[in-house]
Parts: sequence; structure tokens; C-alpha cells
Amino acid sequence: MSQINEQILQDILTAATYKRLDLSTIKPAPYNPRADLTPEDPEYQQIKASILNHGLLQPIVYNEQTGNAVGGNQRLKILKELGVQETTCAVIHVPLLREMEISVALNKLGNLWNREKLREIMLQFKDQDYDATRSGFDQSEIDRLTADLDVTVAGFFQQDEDEEEKPPKEKPQHTYKCPHCGEVFTQ
Repeated sequence: MSQINEQILQDILTAATYKRLDLSTIKPAPYNPRADLTPEDPEYQQIKASILNHGLLQPIVYNEQTGNAVGGNQRLKILKELGVQETTCAVIHVPLLREMEISVALNKLGNLWNREKLREIMLQFKDQDYDATRSGFDQSEIDRLTADLDVTVAGFFQQDEDEEEKPPKEKPQHTYKCPHCGEVFTQ
């Protein structure tokens, strides 16, 4: 792995400062590329449940220059619905076009999973009788993730000589960490 230039490293580590802000001063981004969820939407309910179960672990990204929420528009809406007055935000100071670039990047980088590792976590939850729906997945998603690995011992050792040779398992792809939000994803 190549060494990173000191200036680039400094820029990465100081991309945002963290400040406690009044939610009434944060405007939802008018260009937000994500769907505008409503309280009836399952994803909205999952985000809300995650905040209620775990707290706000990903701060809203706020641009001081425009007053817009760059990342976390759905979280902002939910916090306001819950009556929260202020929260700690990741604060950046960039022009509007750079803000839009960051917003698209933050939204684009989500939902890429190493399915094998995710499946392993869900199976651990299942083995420990832990409510995996608290992780934000609904039961049908959890069932689909864990179904592939629910194999009986007898079925595991049973060989079918007539069965065609299965293609090799896909190798895990590279894992990356977003310098803006810290989310880890594979590609």
C-alpha cells in the first residue's frame, strides 16, 4: 500500500469539525438525491427504530456555508419528529457544488455488503436468540440472508454423485472505508 501524502492525510483527518447545533437551523438539502421518506415507509421506520435502539451514531453532516444537511436528511427529519432540539453534527465548510458531490457520494456508498460476513452476523444473532430486527433488517430479509447457511449436519455430509460440480465461491472483494462518513463497504 502506498504512503499517503501528509497534506492529504491532514485534509482527511480535518474534513469536518464536530459541533452541537440547534436542529431548527439545519435546512434539509433541497437537491437531496435520496427518496424523501415518510413515516409510513419501512426504511423510515427502520432508521427511526435504529435511532431509538442505538442512539444517533452517525451524525448529520452540516454545511456551514449553505446551512444544508449534506448527509442525514432522513435522520434530521426523524429527530425533529421525536422532538429533539439539538444534536452533534459533522460540520463542513464547502461551496454548493462540492456539497452536492459529497451528498451523492455519501448516499452512493451505502448498502454494499459482504454478504458472507453479514450472513455470519445474522446467524450469530439467531444462535444467541438475539432480536436481529434491531439491526435494521426486517424478518424476511434476515430469513433470506440466513437460509443459505441453514444446513443440517446430515445434509452437509450427504454427497450426491450425480450432482454437477458447483462453480467456485466468489472471493470476497476489496473493503473500503469512506473518509467522509466512516462507512465500510466492499466492491
